[in-house]
Amino acid sequence: MKNQNQSMNLVLINRYELEDIFEKVLMKIIDINKLERPSKVDSDQLLSTKEAMKHLNVSYHTLSILRSKGKLTTVKFGGRVLYRYADIKNVIENPY
Repeated sequence: MKNQNQSMNLVLINRYELEDIFEKVLMKIIDINKLERPSKVDSDQLLSTKEAMKHLNVSYHTLSILRSKGKLTTVKFGGRVLYRYADIKNVIENPY
């Protein structure tokens, strides 16, 4: 806990600045977490949410942000949300 002689600075930012900061941090996380991916995955293959999270090494929340930002497209099949491996590979290779 800070004593009485120390002060805390408060910085106000708007929603768009926060989204920009968050996107930059997200892309850095993806860049840092680049791992070798299986080479035998067909680029037309569809991956489950768990598989997509594993390939990108991200959480469900981060995956949904990538989807809402248009970085990933989904295919709905039988009530399941699936991701194209080609899109996953593109995010890995071109995170920005």
